Amino acid sequence: VVSRHSHKQFERTYEIPNESWLIFRGKVKVILYDINDELIDELTLSNGDLAVFYNGGHSLEVVEDNTIFLEHKSGPYFGVENDKRNF
Repeated sequence: VVSRHSHKQFERTYEIPNESWLIFRGKVKVILYDINDELIDELTLSNGDLAVFYNGGHSLEVVEDNTIFLEHKSGPYFGVENDKRNF
């Protein structure tokens, strides 16, 4: 489970890191939030699906055993305490 969160602003060449998830196998539930932490939508991703996040919040929950996915986030990465704002 990736808890709902958005990313903190700090000085870098961009203000908010972009994040993407590519689902290789299985299923994940994605919940999307706007920039005010209000629910936008819930959807299920499966084999071959790609989600790209530019702003707002999101969460991910694996809903099928043996699920494999890749998370990509623009760096640099300075640790969870400097990166995520849980809500």
